[in-house]
Amino acid sequence: MDKLLTLREVADVLQVNERTALRLAHTGELPARRVGSQWRVHPLELERWFTDGRAVAADEPPQEAPAPLFDASRILLAHPAGTVHEAFEAVADNLAWGGHLLYPRLYVEALLAREAKMSTGIGDGVAIPHARSEINSLFRAPLCVLLRSKTPLEFQAIDHRPVDLVFVLAAPTDSSHLASLATLMRIARDPARRERLRQAQDPAEAAALLQRESRTNGRA
Repeated sequence: MDKLLTLREVADVLQVNERTALRLAHTGELPARRVGSQWRVHPLELERWFTDGRAVAADEPPQEAPAPLFDASRILLAHPAGTVHEAFEAVADNLAWGGHLLYPRLYVEALLAREAKMSTGIGDGVAIPHARSEINSLFRAPLCVLLRSKTPLEFQAIDHRPVDLVFVLAAPTDSSHLASLATLMRIARDPARRERLRQAQDPAEAAALLQRESRTNGRA
């Protein structure tokens, strides 16, 4: 079971005053429960509360349309991660920075739990991690973070080769998840596409390549 959060910890995560967190708990707006005389919040419920938009004031503008599957802001090239755990932390931090995650540690744990059951290293230096957890329901649309590691990582891939291209799929568990996974598999299985991604000089170049390949796959 995940560690329950105190209101002080909730305030730190939300970057608000602890009195604000207490007020939200008392009014029932925050998904908090009393344990004796103390308020406690489950981190996954806090994550869902935030990403569902219930933390947004009624007079604020509506949220923008869902982000595309590939974007230059979610491509990390020549990343210095030395372990799979460090790579997942970088990906979760990237999603949090982009406003797609509130509590990145939960997502890292979900990705590691998936890897513990079976490696997502598909061979040829590629891995396509994706969580099998209810945390997937927090994503409104499929998102991919590509991490190209500076030093290949040990993923226990099926061909026993280390991995330098890590496509992390963050998606709801529905047909969009399967379609996005199929797109990533087609891109990752093509030697020429892999080589172009390995040679890309900046995130914008890699994103343009992925977006083009995604549109091509969609017409196939």
